[in-house]
Amino acid sequence: MIGFLKGAILEVSPKKVLVLTSSGVGYEVFPAGSLLADCKKDGEFSAEIFTVVRENEITLYGFGAKSEKKLFEKLIGVS
Repeated sequence: MIGFLKGAILEVSPKKVLVLTSSGVGYEVFPAGSLLADCKKDGEFSAEIFTVVRENEITLYGFGAKSEKKLFEKLIGVS
């Protein structure tokens, strides 16, 4: 699981960012609204990551603080 991600922002769209790590791997991340508002192309990206693995996809959700990530985990745990 990916738990934290840091790198350069290559692309910003209305709901996601493309982050290039120092190892040369690009990750598509869906950041929380507050984190997305701070994202600028060619800027630095650093976030707590919640990884969702499904049968046909892997999705990364980014959060600016551990408390935001923990709240997200609680919310998706509610039936």
